[in-house]
Amino acid sequence: MTNIEPLRRLDDTPEPMESLQARWPAALVKLWNIDDPAYDVNRGPGKYREHVFDLSNGFRFIVSREQYALVNGSAPYLHVSASFRAGSAVEQIVAGGRSIHSRRRRFCRLACREFAEITGLKLPEEPWHVTSGGIPHWKLDCPAETAE
Repeated sequence: MTNIEPLRRLDDTPEPMESLQARWPAALVKLWNIDDPAYDVNRGPGKYREHVFDLSNGFRFIVSREQYALVNGSAPYLHVSASFRAGSAVEQIVAGGRSIHSRRRRFCRLACREFAEITGLKLPEEPWHVTSGGIPHWKLDCPAETAE
């Protein structure tokens, strides 16, 4: 068996909002089956440009349509994560919070607003999951045009 090296993180490539909006549908084409034994987390959606949305203010969204029995039974769902570049405008805005909780709430509010501008979809105010590194993740029903 051949060892496959993980793909490296994509470079930050900020794009104008119009460009992000235009390529948004491409993020929904592939269904990532997390239950498939061949699925490799080191080669997941965040390694492919069609799923990565970098904004000029420092936000990075990774968006994929996924299927994972432990999360949503057999129904596909939309998985969204949000992060930001060090030294970005987003980092400066978020840094003003008094506590980790207020900074996280501020970041999530900003993320919800930016994501809605790109996609027209509303993220829940509270993320579905926050990683130990502080990255919020949301789970949404798939938009109707992607239903199979």
